[in-house]
Amino acid sequence: LKDLGIDVTVGGFLGKDNQDGFQLLFSDLGIANRFQVVPGRTRINVKLTEKDGEVTDFNFSGFEVTPQDWDRFVSDSLSWLGQFDMVAVSGSLPAGVDPDAFTDWMTQLRAKCPCIIFDSSREALVAGLKA
Repeated sequence: LKDLGIDVTVGGFLGKDNQDGFQLLFSDLGIANRFQVVPGRTRINVKLTEKDGEVTDFNFSGFEVTPQDWDRFVSDSLSWLGQFDMVAVSGSLPAGVDPDAFTDWMTQLRAKCPCIIFDSSREALVAGLKA
């Protein structure tokens, strides 16, 4: 989107232990960074694709979000997310985030920004669709 001249802001949780590469990329691309830094490492996912098209996924574990981290994220994000015409919510729930709390946040987000692109799976998908 940024390459198309569209202003982009990113947010969520970012692990302190490996934040530098992410922070540098956001800065280099001119992307506004609203990530909340928490202890631990941001998880990465690796896909290996065989010549026959078979894909193997390696989904590494990441940090755990405390209830205090989540509460701060909810308060902070709801104070600025309403300024956007569109919000993309993607990925899985970080360890420590209660699916019901995620549903509550998504419900509040919908009241502020009616155009939400939602891409998730498992418990995060179920929790988000409840909103």
